[in-house]
Amino acid sequence: MAVLSLLIVMTLLSTVMSAMFVAAWATMARPAHALAWAGCFGAGTVQWSANLAATIIGHSPPIVWAIASFAATAMILLGVTGYRQRAGLPVYPRALAAIIVAVMAGAVATRTVWPHAGAYLSLVPGCAILMLPLMAHAIAARPGRRNVVERVSIALALAFVLFEIALLVLALRVGPTADNAAYQLYLGTLMIGFPVLYIAMAMSGLFLLMSDRTAALSSLARLDPLTGLLNRGGFREALARQIAAPNAGCIAIGDIDHFKRINDCHGHAAGDLALRMVARTLRLGAHDDMLVARIGGEEFALFMPGFALERAERFIERVRAAVATIALPGHPGLGVTMSFGVAPCRGSEDGLDGVIARADAALYRAKTGGRDRVVTSVSPRGRSSEPRPGRLQPVDGDRPGAALRGLH
Repeated sequence: MAVLSLLIVMTLLSTVMSAMFVAAWATMARPAHALAWAGCFGAGTVQWSANLAATIIGHSPPIVWAIASFAATAMILLGVTGYRQRAGLPVYPRALAAIIVAVMAGAVATRTVWPHAGAYLSLVPGCAILMLPLMAHAIAARPGRRNVVERVSIALALAFVLFEIALLVLALRVGPTADNAAYQLYLGTLMIGFPVLYIAMAMSGLFLLMSDRTAALSSLARLDPLTGLLNRGGFREALARQIAAPNAGCIAIGDIDHFKRINDCHGHAAGDLALRMVARTLRLGAHDDMLVARIGGEEFALFMPGFALERAERFIERVRAAVATIALPGHPGLGVTMSFGVAPCRGSEDGLDGVIARADAALYRAKTGGRDRVVTSVSPRGRSSEPRPGRLQPVDGDRPGAALRGLH
């Protein structure tokens, strides 16, 4: 009676878990791994239902044990597939199909050709022992720092491996027939340990989906939707973690010259295009460790970690020259220039607001000094290109930022 009740509960739980993963897939941007996990617990429903049917009728006909074996194997493989999809790793469908064929062949052999209860019972634990480490590896392979949910999921996968090893040992002790004390020990261990780990893995999968979604929304909240760069809040958040150190680097704030004129004379579509192409130029020229942001309107910011002021000024001068090569498709003769203010970080001396204010003041001097130039917070005048602003002709329109070759 206890076994029957547990099988009923596990069948219902598997159905609910599968439905929850389908709901998560439908409401969380439809990640493929959520659907794989829904299939995993759907296969679990089939497996538990087959075992329930065998318990009710008192024996396991070939169709029942074949369905149970197939569903148990599919459950393991779909679970691992979901974790690999989440990590962006290849799935290898042919290899998965080969594993299913091998397990089913083993089931047929140990149930009909050379009947052996212990060997049959060891097939699914053996498959799990091989596949569950791949699940842990897929979680660990994700780029970036692992969060608490990921670390717990890895621990659960490894705990599941240990449990399956214990099941395998107990299964091999059962022998040809399942009517002895060794089988009762195997069955008792399975019924006590498996539901706990099974439910824990389901919950960890749901928490992974929620944590991934939260991280994605948090990332979107820090990005400018038009350019894909950091927005003001994202820039300040990232910058605050870096400028406290001595010689942290330099900040540059740049502003597109006469941007209102572009909008008024050529339309807001041209203005948006100019913003996107400037953003692309800045992104192409920036080093991997630099922060690049659109902090409002036509204003952009760069943080150059470890740069002394003179080096930062030279770097931004090349950025300014690269921006001047931008040509806006569909708008012949329309050039884009930028003015920049550059300021060094002084550690905790003036803080985040202080260094931004000094860079902004330098930008103001660049704008009032004639535009299309770079001014530092310690220099009264800045460099400008020759000839003066307004004379720039479009160059290399298909490759904005081509002048950034050699910028690094």
